[in-house]
Amino acid sequence: MESVIIRKYLKVGYEMLIRIFFIILTPLFNFAPAHAAVKPDVVKLWTYYNFKPFLQPNEKQGLIIDLAEMLTANSQGKFNFVVKYLPRKRIDMLLASHQLGAVALVNPQWFPDTFMVSSPLLKGSDIIISSKHHIINDVSKVNIKNQKFIGVVGHLYPALLNVELAHRQNISSIDSLFKLIAKQRGDFAIVPSLVAAYHQSNDEYSAQLNFGPPLHQPYTRHLVMSKQHKGLKEFVNGIFSSVAGQQQWLAILERYHLTNLAVQPLH
Repeated sequence: MESVIIRKYLKVGYEMLIRIFFIILTPLFNFAPAHAAVKPDVVKLWTYYNFKPFLQPNEKQGLIIDLAEMLTANSQGKFNFVVKYLPRKRIDMLLASHQLGAVALVNPQWFPDTFMVSSPLLKGSDIIISSKHHIINDVSKVNIKNQKFIGVVGHLYPALLNVELAHRQNISSIDSLFKLIAKQRGDFAIVPSLVAAYHQSNDEYSAQLNFGPPLHQPYTRHLVMSKQHKGLKEFVNGIFSSVAGQQQWLAILERYHLTNLAVQPLH
């Protein structure tokens, strides 16, 4: 009888020890998986450019997508950069509301000075495109008198603000602009140097085109973000100031024939 009672108490004591063990150690076991499973912050990389080389929506690739993948890979799980194409006005609203994100590869002068900008990532300017059979290298009134300009719907062209155009044809996509000029369905167009450099190396009509000199003082392209996200700016600048980051970025630019537009050194 006594042995039965002793075994009973031993069993109860053993069960209590097991419960105490789990009470003490469960928080420790729970902490490790929770810490390991922390999700990265999603950072939207906004763009209002829906044409090559910035973005190729149908093929789900482009310069900005490659940039997003590069930044994500270098964040050590802290950030997940996701490209989002939006109209410019919508992007302005998101910036003003301090959303976590950045506008990709733009001139800060196009945005209010209340925003932060990253280090310069690319050089930029505007280039005149014309046919080799009818070369136009500047937009003086004499040169473009009675000439037909081809532009993209909704796009403003600072170089033409004080010039009265005799003819302007608007098209929906900048990608078809090069073909129209090559076929002499228009006399000239103005495109960003980044777009010109890409098409000069990739477009089937580039041999028939003249790529003129820059129209104005060159500028630089950056990431633009809300001042609320200083840590994001520091992260981006840290990547592009490192030797490894610069090499990765130059490798991306080489895919698009844009290495001549890289800012050297990146800092």
